[in-house]
Amino acid sequence: MPKESFETPWSEESRGLMIVKRVIWVIIAVNFVFAVMSGYRAYYQVRSLDLRLTEHVLRSETSIEVIAESYGRDPIKVSLDLIQGAMTKTLGGFRIPPNYIPAVDPRLKRASMTVTLTPELLAGFGSGPAQLRATALGRPEFGRTPPPLVREVSVEIKQ
Repeated sequence: MPKESFETPWSEESRGLMIVKRVIWVIIAVNFVFAVMSGYRAYYQVRSLDLRLTEHVLRSETSIEVIAESYGRDPIKVSLDLIQGAMTKTLGGFRIPPNYIPAVDPRLKRASMTVTLTPELLAGFGSGPAQLRATALGRPEFGRTPPPLVREVSVEIKQ
């Protein structure tokens, strides 16, 4: 019987070679899934940002809580600012570190900060309306810097 032109000398694969090929394809498929997830997490770095107040009237001893959650791919920088007219003061900030092996670790990272206002923090601000702004900023990935995630709350300052 003549040999076909597409037939190769290795057309009869051994059972061991078939198992090795299947294992390699499974490894490639799993890595592809991780790569797709990692790409999404690099593009959208901040998952959520919450700004919680005990009350919307700011005075000494008022607590403000900032909760941020990242996808763990890149470090995230979070800051809390108090704005009244042209006066702006940073009340606090923190950093969410990336996961140990960020490209393949899909776990979320969560961090929070609580600021209790003191007369020193409110110094320079007058009584009246103001804005509290929490900002979460990621790092450049794929030649793109993601836009910051911002949460603002209108408040009233009472001295």
